[in-house]
Amino acid sequence: MERLISICTVKIPILGLDYIALMLKHVKRARRLRTGQRKIQWFEHAAEQLESPKPRFPTRPWDEASNANIEATKSALHDGLTAIDEIAARTGIKHRTQQELLCFLEDIGEARRLDHGHYGPPEEGAADYVRPGEVVLKVLESGPASPEEIRFRAAAAGHHLTEEQVTAAVHRL
Repeated sequence: MERLISICTVKIPILGLDYIALMLKHVKRARRLRTGQRKIQWFEHAAEQLESPKPRFPTRPWDEASNANIEATKSALHDGLTAIDEIAARTGIKHRTQQELLCFLEDIGEARRLDHGHYGPPEEGAADYVRPGEVVLKVLESGPASPEEIRFRAAAAGHHLTEEQVTAAVHRL
């Protein structure tokens, strides 16, 4: 990071710290840069590009299109839409792309998974989605139980499961 700061303030002073902020924002939102190692590699490559005899700037025009999709998705979430289909219809983004974008927003903390195929805006104090199989396994850790008792114990813990969810989870286990 020190190398990039030096490049953007000394070698190419017209960029300044604002360009560093733009790069940080890009790395935070880039879906292909999920791991810390990939982010480090991106910054190293960006420094190499800026230091080359013909500097190339690492942020690209299509990244802005991705940012527009992110903002449209966040706006739909804040308007109360939760289902992937509804959000995709509102934003004009293909269903599969919308699903991947929502998963990405969940990863970076800008969306919260509410249920299978449903997302919402991040909320403080809201419980994370827990798969039915994990709920059933947690319930069974305290001892054997019938399907009805599993549903009762899960409800007492704040997880309301349908009969079908319990049956499928027990079958998988």
